[in-house]
Amino acid sequence: MRRIDLLTLTVEDLVLLSNRGLVKRAQRELESGQLTYQFTQTAEEDLRFDWSDGVTCYLPNEAVLCDRHCNCTALSICRHLVRSILAYQASAAPAPTASETEEIAPTSVVWNPGEITERSLEQYFSVAKLKQLKQTFHAGQVIEVTCSHRPIAQLHSFPYTLRFLVKGDLRYTYCDCGDKSPCIHVPLAVWAFRQLSPGQSSGIISTEPTVLAVPCELLLAIENALQDLVTTGLRGLNASFMAVLKQLEQQCRQAALPWLAIAIVDLITLCEFYRSQDGRFSPNELQQAVVEICMRIDAMRSQTGAIPQLFVRGPETAKDTALRATRLIGLGCSVSLKATYFTFNAYLQDTHSGRTLTLSSKPHPSLENAADTTFWDAAKAKALKQTNWPTLGAGQVLIKRGACTLDYQLHLKRNQPAVVNPQKFEWEKLCSPLLVDDFIELQNHLKLKPPKYLMPRRAAENFSVLAISRVEDICFSSAEQAVTAHLHDQYNNSVALYFPYTEAARNGAEDLLTWLARYKLLFVSGSVVMRAMQIRIVPTALVFEINNHRQMFQPWIHSCRSNSDEIKSLILPAYKNCQLITHSVHNHSAKKYLDTLLKTFSEMLVSGLIIVPSSKMVMLDSLAQRGTLLGFRQLSSQLSKLSYQLQNQSEQQILLAQQYLSILVLLEILHLPSS
Repeated sequence: MRRIDLLTLTVEDLVLLSNRGLVKRAQRELESGQLTYQFTQTAEEDLRFDWSDGVTCYLPNEAVLCDRHCNCTALSICRHLVRSILAYQASAAPAPTASETEEIAPTSVVWNPGEITERSLEQYFSVAKLKQLKQTFHAGQVIEVTCSHRPIAQLHSFPYTLRFLVKGDLRYTYCDCGDKSPCIHVPLAVWAFRQLSPGQSSGIISTEPTVLAVPCELLLAIENALQDLVTTGLRGLNASFMAVLKQLEQQCRQAALPWLAIAIVDLITLCEFYRSQDGRFSPNELQQAVVEICMRIDAMRSQTGAIPQLFVRGPETAKDTALRATRLIGLGCSVSLKATYFTFNAYLQDTHSGRTLTLSSKPHPSLENAADTTFWDAAKAKALKQTNWPTLGAGQVLIKRGACTLDYQLHLKRNQPAVVNPQKFEWEKLCSPLLVDDFIELQNHLKLKPPKYLMPRRAAENFSVLAISRVEDICFSSAEQAVTAHLHDQYNNSVALYFPYTEAARNGAEDLLTWLARYKLLFVSGSVVMRAMQIRIVPTALVFEINNHRQMFQPWIHSCRSNSDEIKSLILPAYKNCQLITHSVHNHSAKKYLDTLLKTFSEMLVSGLIIVPSSKMVMLDSLAQRGTLLGFRQLSSQLSKLSYQLQNQSEQQILLAQQYLSILVLLEILHLPSS
């Protein structure tokens, strides 16, 4: 009989069980032909490999693969075990029987680990241990599960990510908790998969209590503060109101509502920007902060179960995490653009915990009136001691001590040493779910994500690293004013690459076209979103293979400009017509209508609802009529009601503020797909 479990393992599975360096070395040793081996198989289907270099490997049929199965001194799965598996797969090349064909799951077959029986679990876990894990499962877990050829479970409550590599075989599971397979998270994942409805391939399984306690008094106090804000407007802000907001923020943290507390901090910061006439004030960001607070309050009160309360409220242990000696892998540096300033954001993965952290710069003034002409010039500033932003994004950081905030921001004090060294860009070793090699899994994950304002407040929540097999359709889109391409994974699924052309990042946009056309692309890191049922990634960094060496390209802060006349002739004429093209493509009547409404409401938020000029009421009536013609009937009805309340001075201010806030939330929801 053939060992179906060993035949099912792919090279990528072996990489997960060991590492890519060991797998490549094992492949080279086999291909060299310098080693020979004797292979024996017992009646129990145990395998033994005696190699000519004196190594003996055992592959027992009923045991978990580990370091004890090789007579070398390695303390984990070694290259000898890997090459034994590869040798067995090569020796078993003849066509399998009909029954074996059914058992060997090809990479395109989707299966559900919920099919694994309790008896299979009892082979690796005692009855008492399973009972304990069952209590943990029902105590309140949030687990995102996706059925595929290698099913994946993300345990948000821990947080760990677990993969099932071989259909129905618990020995071949990989969890980034670091424990030997199968770890204690396997039963939790299996039970979560069983919660999927028939025909459902993915979902977020929540075992939280049906109804959590609602801090009614606290939520009411926050709503009253928002109503006071929109009634008096930003012009009516005073020190006592700011003190109330700060007190509410502290009460949210004490009530285990960290995401709501962070949203209130954003609101406080923007209000202080306005009071101090700081150029970083943005009315759009202020509106978004107000909307997020309103939506999280509504979600906490309703508790429909559509979105886990863990996402709405945040973790109960809301405190910063101390970082001891660890290594952080640089994933590139991007630029966050605002109206009057920008910031640099470096992304790093902690190799110990698997968390993706961000380190952000202080705000830089807009480059329009500055001495720096490109982001590259501004990025020469120090990110860490003796290290600028391009070096940080492309390096690996060794720290002895630091802190990770609740929203995954990295904090390093000046007296805490940090050493930045070059890296080899072995991104295949990055921890999941950051690393994605199957775009269908990523698509299913993005579909399950809650709305923007109800997502966990983590800085790198939408950040991913994609493993790329090939690149097609490389071009500069005149319509979108962006470098675009289609990226394919090993299963021929595709995502769209989109890098917008800006004058300050012109070097990166121009050379990105050249690099994509000339060199082999291996990985792309960046922010991923769903656009028209397709994944779009805005690249932060790209890893290319050039002359058998890997090199990172950071388009936002790239230093050199291509000298290719072909590239220049493709980009520069389109850039000169940027304003005309943008106007003709993006000013859709519905989007323009929503933009006008948001601008009108931001002006009302500044001035307040106490005194609204008659011209503004006339404008609201006009916008209500126009909205009816565009099909926004519910929105138009609410606008007409608000206009009536503004004209009727006898209406209570609290009702007026509630109406304003309800429309503002509706506006942001309608505007969300275009944002």
